[in-house]
Amino acid sequence: CGDVIEVAPGKFIAETDYTDLRLSFAPRWIANFGWTYDMPLGNMGNLSLGASANYTSRMAVTAVPEFPRTDRRSLFLIDAQVSWEHPD
Repeated sequence: CGDVIEVAPGKFIAETDYTDLRLSFAPRWIANFGWTYDMPLGNMGNLSLGASANYTSRMAVTAVPEFPRTDRRSLFLIDAQVSWEHPD
């Protein structure tokens, strides 16, 4: 802890250096990729197929000096979708 400054009677500000701490819930990398393919089915409507992938790198969950540091591991999520739309 650095210098302590009294800004008002009974109220203080302590100068603190957090240079080495990582931001909480701020991953270094995020990547997304997705696609959708629409297939017209004539008078039966429209069929859509799609998929997406999402990558999030490891991130700090706590970055407060008074608490033990906790990290969340990196995640890779895959999602798929199928939808049908009536022609009306």
